[in-house]
Amino acid sequence: MNKVSLLAASVAIALTGCGGSDGGSNGGNSGVVITGFDGYFKNAVVFEDLNNNGQWDTNDTFLGLTDEKGQLKIKAKPESTLALQTITPNGAKQKQLIALDPTYAGTYTVDMDHPSQAMAHELVFRAPNSSNVISPITDLVAIEMANDSALTEEEAVAKVNQALGGTEEAPIDLYSDFVSGVDKSAELHKTAQILTESKAQNPANYEKKATEFAQAADQEVDRLVESGADINDPNLRPVITDSTPESENLAPETVVNNKLVVNEDVEEAAEDKLENLPEIVKGAGFDGVELNIEGLFKDKDQNLVTPKLSHNLGGTGIDVRIEGNQLILLPAAEVTKAGEFEIILTAEDKDSAGKALSTVSTVFELDIETANQAPIVIEEEQKRLQSIVDGWQLQQGEAFEQTLDISGLFKDEDGQLEEYSAESISIDGLSIDENDNAIITIEGTPEKAYAAGQTFIVNVEDNEDGKTRVTFKLPEVKEGATPPPVVPTLGFTIDHFNGKAAKMGSFARNDGEIGHAILMKDTEGLLWCWGSNDDEQGEEYSANISDNLSNSWESEYDPYAILAKLDKLPNYAAYQNKDCWDVELKDGKLYDDEGSEYEMLYQNKTTQGEYQILVKIDGDELFWFDSTDAPFAQALPVSEKVANGKVEFDMTVESETVAQDETELFYAAGKFEYANGVYEYESIKPEGFYTPGNWTISLDSETNRETLILEETGSESDYKTRHRNVNREFGDFYIGINSSVEQNGWVSAPEFGLYSHSQEAIEKVMESLPLIED
Repeated sequence: MNKVSLLAASVAIALTGCGGSDGGSNGGNSGVVITGFDGYFKNAVVFEDLNNNGQWDTNDTFLGLTDEKGQLKIKAKPESTLALQTITPNGAKQKQLIALDPTYAGTYTVDMDHPSQAMAHELVFRAPNSSNVISPITDLVAIEMANDSALTEEEAVAKVNQALGGTEEAPIDLYSDFVSGVDKSAELHKTAQILTESKAQNPANYEKKATEFAQAADQEVDRLVESGADINDPNLRPVITDSTPESENLAPETVVNNKLVVNEDVEEAAEDKLENLPEIVKGAGFDGVELNIEGLFKDKDQNLVTPKLSHNLGGTGIDVRIEGNQLILLPAAEVTKAGEFEIILTAEDKDSAGKALSTVSTVFELDIETANQAPIVIEEEQKRLQSIVDGWQLQQGEAFEQTLDISGLFKDEDGQLEEYSAESISIDGLSIDENDNAIITIEGTPEKAYAAGQTFIVNVEDNEDGKTRVTFKLPEVKEGATPPPVVPTLGFTIDHFNGKAAKMGSFARNDGEIGHAILMKDTEGLLWCWGSNDDEQGEEYSANISDNLSNSWESEYDPYAILAKLDKLPNYAAYQNKDCWDVELKDGKLYDDEGSEYEMLYQNKTTQGEYQILVKIDGDELFWFDSTDAPFAQALPVSEKVANGKVEFDMTVESETVAQDETELFYAAGKFEYANGVYEYESIKPEGFYTPGNWTISLDSETNRETLILEETGSESDYKTRHRNVNREFGDFYIGINSSVEQNGWVSAPEFGLYSHSQEAIEKVMESLPLIED
């Protein structure tokens, strides 16, 4: 095969810079259109990959979502690598998107090659900054440049071109829109489809062997063409796997796969029947409905496809089930909850050998209305207020404060406006609040510059729980001096006793106490509240994730089920039977009537004024206290914390027995260094212990919860297999839920663990705790 010269690669890049696709160019004020595809990706996140790690991190710049043509128009090209993240229903990145803006709830990516179903994988594709398209093909170029910082873009293009069969005489335009238009190429389209499926099936080593995967995909397309297969069939999706994942070179094995697809006719008929139902209203009855889903999923590799059901209709009074070929929404005497709900049907896509490759989903939406009409936005007032906001002057590092009167923004034609609120300002360093008189205050110091278009949201609720929200766009935040970081004084103050409902948990070994908590004031002084005071209504506001759910000697633990029950309880601040005790504030510490001392070891104060605190009680008991709105049963992606090349630090707790009031606790800290499927662990406080091990991340397809699995292999090891979920972000730390399995199958009780990517942060906390003896 002839090599593709750097000259040919340079010409291809230059042509792309002139607007190779219909996306426009970098010049002028018309903006730039970015297009993402293997087929066109609808509702994919386009972002600026600031550290070029091939992941959508929370600090990466969010540019927007693509439309049904895979396109997003942006004002100008960013300087860093362009990237695209696909979103799946209930996926980790969908949760990240919703956290960015709650209005994105229910948003997921659709590959328009299969317009009736959600994308099966959450993947990232990148492109060099010179490209106006993002695809599995441009991703190959970006990967080569990321793997070798000395490689120029021209050299990377030449390398990928050669892997895909390009020659000196006929180089491949890697930055073309091969799906449609003048650059349409069925061969390149099929290659991209194969690469997408192969990247999803080889998460650990795809980027290490990307050009080899490309070469294998190109050869598979050639084989399909020679065999007379219809490469225009979007369901034909061979998958390339690596039979020697630990070796440096790819040993490709191609598996025949016909993609599981959603039957559009069946789906549309079911959707039409749902949409034509009489309006479902909270407080009224529901007659039920049966939807025919026979043949909803089709797969040439399976004779029988059995769908699975999930939904979020809990609490509405409407039950959902599958019986035979019918999806049944059962009648309800009274519908008890309003809102927008989803019924998700999923099925496994299996290859010709019967191996499950992914899950395919289709989503049915069901709206339940409130009996009353929600408040109405007065458009003229909205325009007037937006014009005021447009005139604000914002600059990085400069203190800012403005108020906005929203009392004339809404009207309610069948009730009364009762409560105004503000939320979700998207500029770091600014906070937003409402003073109970419909006056919004935005204040703070912007931490960085932003283009115009960041947002804040105001809400109103009427006397019948009808809610309406309005989003305002903020003007540009001009560049300026970066403000010095705010270093909070470490210690309790009267400000902590703000009556904000919180969550509190214990790090004790095999004793994961957890409950609702609050720091508050009454007429006599300060109160610390946690859990219930022998509630007669059965509403226990505290629990223990270490509790064995089995009535036998066998171990049966489900910490997330326990946490989910706590999430379902009514607001703790309004709860009348809290277990509270008096505390006295003195020199930043708290003291209760029993003589216990409460010492703050760490504090993170969010821009919304919420507190995350590590507190030591009685000299050796460590607890976490969190007043953010993160739910008890939250499960964050492990893959964002643990990956090849990452280093993290942990804190462990030991005691001779399960923790009781009189049990003395001791602490240690260690360091994990992660490589490809292996890790090394060494103790740092105290020193002297070392073990290697193997690590993997498993994904529960039903809960979509990632679990880190650690298998120690060293001579000093206890040979337990340790499991870890990520429960919550905590400033410089994160909190995990841990358990272990011994070789005889005995499972330890789950407990909370403390982790950080900062050795300084973990050691700072350890300075105030009793250490395990060497």
